[in-house]
Formats: sequence, structure tokens, C-alpha cells
Amino acid sequence: MVNQMEYRKPPRDGEGSNRPRQRPRDDYGDRGRGDRDRGDREDSGRPGFPVQKKYEDWAWELEFLPHGYVDDQRPMHLRDPILQVLGEQYFSILEVILDREKNNDFKFEPGKRDFIGKGDQNVIGHRFKRIGFDKLTINAKAELPRILEKIVAQDPARFLAFFNLSQPITTKMHQLELLPGIGKKTMWQIIDARKKKLFENFADLQARAGIGKPESLIIKRIFKELENPDEKHLIFIRH
Repeated sequence: MVNQMEYRKPPRDGEGSNRPRQRPRDDYGDRGRGDRDRGDREDSGRPGFPVQKKYEDWAWELEFLPHGYVDDQRPMHLRDPILQVLGEQYFSILEVILDREKNNDFKFEPGKRDFIGKGDQNVIGHRFKRIGFDKLTINAKAELPRILEKIVAQDPARFLAFFNLSQPITTKMHQLELLPGIGKKTMWQIIDARKKKLFENFADLQARAGIGKPESLIIKRIFKELENPDEKHLIFIRH
């Protein structure tokens, strides 16, 4: 569980104790406390972000295997066609098992966004299985960065919220430092800027915090969490 205490710069010699204040709050006031009152999750790496449903409604096509995996020992006519997809909300890596009878009608489009939730709108299927990054084909892995770029671009406010709502992980480390290329100096630039006013968009973040292409930092972090199942702190994905 993340200790949501105020994250402050260490005092200089003679300016008091290094011990942080114990009153729960974040570095921009009481907003974090209000979010917790709504039942948000406070586990390591993901405080301040609400947990709603665990299943994916939308997914993006990565790879299609009309005859299943090459290591499937069953006769060819008994193999299920497999569609590898990436979930949009939780970045779940899934395989969709298609009906063999409908295989001839399926048209694979890399990067296509499909509805995979409940209801008649789902024309892909309802047989899903969560798989790991290592199960993805070479083509699927190559497609991932482009898909992540699309997901971030279509809902920038969702990912901008990380820069506005991120919290300390410990008294010595902040969630912002989990992004590639963000060190202490840049972290404090972001925190000091958002204390004055929360970022309105990525352009505002770039101008006031002095970081270039924040979308790229988000994409790289998501990719790292996807390819490393042992990652300790998860910001964007859910296992």
C-alpha cells in the first residue's frame, strides 16, 4: 500500500527533521483524499486511480493465426483460429478463440479496434484467454507501439491524469520517477508546476514542466510493464 503522505523536498541542515508529515494528503492539497473516499485503490504503483470493472470492453487487433499456434499438436482441421489482441482499458494481452465455422468470414486488420464486451455488438467472440507478452508473435510485438500510440492519442486526458494525480511510492521515490527519463530534477519541475495549476493538456505540461513528448514517456512505460511480468510497480496495466 502506498503511503500517501506529502512528498516534500528534504530540508537543508538546521531546517528541521527529515521525517515527513504523517497527515495523509498529496502534494497538491486534499484532492487525493477526496479520491480515496470514493473507494479508489491504493496499492503500490496505482493510488488515486479508481477500480471499476475487471473485464475489457474494447481491444485492438495485433495478430491473427488462422490455424492456431505452430506448437498445437492437434490435426489442422481441429485447431482453433486465434486472434491476439490488446485490451484498451487495462492493457490485458488476450487471445480470442474464434469459431472455426466463422473463420472464413473474419477479416484481420492490424490495429483495428473491436468491441469484445457483452452484447450483440460483439461480433468477435466470447472465448478469451489471458496470455503473457512472451506468447505474442513477432508481428504482434512489433504492432504494440503503434497501438499504444493510438490508445494514448484517442484519450489524452486519461493519461494526462497521471502527471496531475501521481503520488509518492515511498518517502524517497515518486511515481513520476517510474517514467523513463524522469529524474529528481524533472520530477520536481512537474510537482512544482502542478501545485500552481493542474496541467490542462500535454502541450501545457511540456511548456510548464519542460519535458518533451510526454506521450512517448507514457507509451514506453506501458510497454515496459507489458513485457516485464515481474515489474514491481504497475501504473497502467493490470495483471
